[in-house]
Amino acid sequence: MRVRAFTGGGFAENGYLVDCEESGATVAVDPGAAADRMAEAISAEGLDFQAVLLTHAHLDHVEGVHILRALDADVPIWLHPADVPMYRALPQQATAFGLSMPSQPEPDHEFEHGQRFTFGSCALDVRSAPGHAPGHVILVSEDSGIALVGDVVFQGSIGRTDLPGGDLVFASGGGSNLQALIDHQSRMCPWSIRLVVTDREGAGALERADRAGIPTRVIPTKGRDPKDVASDTLATLEEHDVQVVFLAGYLKLVPAAVVSTYRRRILNIHPALLPSFGGKGMYGMNVHRAVLESGTRLSGPTVHFVDEEYDRGTIFAQWPVPVLPEDTPESLASRVLRVEHRLYPRAAEHLCRALQEGREPGPLALPGGAYTLVADLERSAIVGGGI
Repeated sequence: MRVRAFTGGGFAENGYLVDCEESGATVAVDPGAAADRMAEAISAEGLDFQAVLLTHAHLDHVEGVHILRALDADVPIWLHPADVPMYRALPQQATAFGLSMPSQPEPDHEFEHGQRFTFGSCALDVRSAPGHAPGHVILVSEDSGIALVGDVVFQGSIGRTDLPGGDLVFASGGGSNLQALIDHQSRMCPWSIRLVVTDREGAGALERADRAGIPTRVIPTKGRDPKDVASDTLATLEEHDVQVVFLAGYLKLVPAAVVSTYRRRILNIHPALLPSFGGKGMYGMNVHRAVLESGTRLSGPTVHFVDEEYDRGTIFAQWPVPVLPEDTPESLASRVLRVEHRLYPRAAEHLCRALQEGREPGPLALPGGAYTLVADLERSAIVGGGI
């Protein structure tokens, strides 16, 4: 059995062709934005295309189903029944990200736990794995040592449960932006996280850093002279040869001496479109309540350089997120958070690559068709990135 990955789109989703080499049969798993390349491979190689298998129905995993169905109008589409309502609501899913997507061909076969799906002389066992999505399944071949896990497991982390259909409506705190940076650094990027600093013991970010094998340091700020905090912070960053700083929910004002030393090398992410809804006290749910009270129809995260004032530094990247008529602060926060984890790693990479190449970092220009992104301010994590 051979597995080939096809990655594409603003979500960087992986679709797969699974080839049964003995018989020439192939199945497509989670055809997302790269479905056109999957279809080209099937046609060019004359493969015996037998099915489309969907681990779950989030839009980035199903947006290309129609492309593969166009190869063969009779090819079956498999999906767990618990995810069918979400699959049918693809246009609404897309709207939440500022995108437009058509409905996809109806699934005509249902997965169930314990089922064995065969194609050619090969087989994949179906195992139910709800949480990331209500009908999420993983596809396993123990003989080949292969598991197609959708979004349940990632390198160094597990899949999120705060997306539509997940077990939690909204997850905040504990370092989710930090986790997005940790997950991203395993790819080919010009930085690695050398240190995680918080201002308090027990921050969830510390546990995430420990699991990833990243050194941590607690630098208390309460009741201390800002000059002492600045001195401790600068000494710690110098000790670890930190060249860039990413704030991930760190709610304290960064000392002026640290800002001066790392001018245009400190990024922060804020859960609204600055310059609106920023400043002291504007964090977390306070921001989303203010957005809804204002009546604006557009929100979204902002990545900006940090200066001596709250949320006043030069804007580095933004990603619009729609505000829906029925939104509550919690639902808006969830929508913004879902895209935040895409924007911040991209912005971090854009900054570090510019510095690595010896040029002044300009704003991050995102592709027009990719809008997907940003904003959770959980408490207490400065993430130091080494180029």
